[in-house]
Amino acid sequence: MRKFLLSGTVLCTVIGAGSAMAADIPAPVYKEPMLAPPVFTWAGFYIGANAGYAWSGSNSVNMTGTDTGGGGLGSALAGGGIPASIGLSADGFIGGIQLGYNWQFGQWVYGLETDIQWVDGEDSATVRTNVPAFFPIRTSVSRELSWLGTLRARLGVTFTPTVLAYVTGGLAYGEHELALSVVAPAAAPPMNSRATSRETLVGWTVGGGLEWALWENWSVKAEYLYYDLGDHDVTVGYAYGGNTSSLTARSDVTGHIVRAGLNYRF
Repeated sequence: MRKFLLSGTVLCTVIGAGSAMAADIPAPVYKEPMLAPPVFTWAGFYIGANAGYAWSGSNSVNMTGTDTGGGGLGSALAGGGIPASIGLSADGFIGGIQLGYNWQFGQWVYGLETDIQWVDGEDSATVRTNVPAFFPIRTSVSRELSWLGTLRARLGVTFTPTVLAYVTGGLAYGEHELALSVVAPAAAPPMNSRATSRETLVGWTVGGGLEWALWENWSVKAEYLYYDLGDHDVTVGYAYGGNTSSLTARSDVTGHIVRAGLNYRF
């Protein structure tokens, strides 16, 4: 009986000591696995706005004239009564919105972008002459680029994951107005010839830029574009003494754009 009681006492002591030791062992701590930071990508749709400055590539309006008899517009042009060329700058603010999509393969990024811009590009000039062989003549021209749009491909390379350099080129189109007037009250009959031509012209554009990612969805860019919308002309006529004459003003619609933009990618 004593042996049984002694064995029970020892067993209880061992069990109690084991429980105490188990209580002293700290519970395991669960740690979530560390996740790699997401890789930045330029791929996907984006939309944004831009603003900058535009200036014309050709600052002259050139004149050509015809006559069926001496003394008309063609003769006045040939004799210096009408200037052969008048300078116009048509520089100003440009701003608008853009929409595009990028694909990315490693460091290479390519995509498509379209934009539409409002342009504050208007200029006018008047030249007065009083050549002895002709009566006093006042020749006036004006030009205005109201808006400009482009549809371009972009090809770029990333210097760092968040810095993109690219070249771009494609279609350009815009609305251009060219006006011409020739006034000579002392002519016989008095001359007051005026005409205005407003057309949507289509051409091409090329350029390049840099784009920096600020946050996951936002980026800023700085860009240069050269555009060429071709030629635009307007013609006035004058009839005198059974003869007819004409004067045509022609302008090359080309220009340069520097602008900054903000894009949101989604």
